[in-house]
Amino acid sequence: MGRGLLVVLLAAVVGGALAVSGTARTTGGGTPERATFRLADGSAGCTYDRGELACGSRDTGGAWVDSATVLRPTESWWHGGFSCRVESRRLACTSLRR
Repeated sequence: MGRGLLVVLLAAVVGGALAVSGTARTTGGGTPERATFRLADGSAGCTYDRGELACGSRDTGGAWVDSATVLRPTESWWHGGFSCRVESRRLACTSLRR
């Protein structure tokens, strides 16, 4: 039983590493790729592209595609030196750069 558990644990670690490496891609020079997320109701969203984070709301003309990642109240999002979360049904983003 000890060997079986060790094999399962090792497979889980390798599988997790492969999953993360497959989604954490960068383009030339280590620049994070473009990413977009929105609130579940589509009222606001942000796009990260080329080191810039641009956020907007429906009121300011923001248009978010249905395929954008939905940021739920219990989740946070981070990419390219920025971190965002939902606070009181609004987006709250900060820069992780110093």
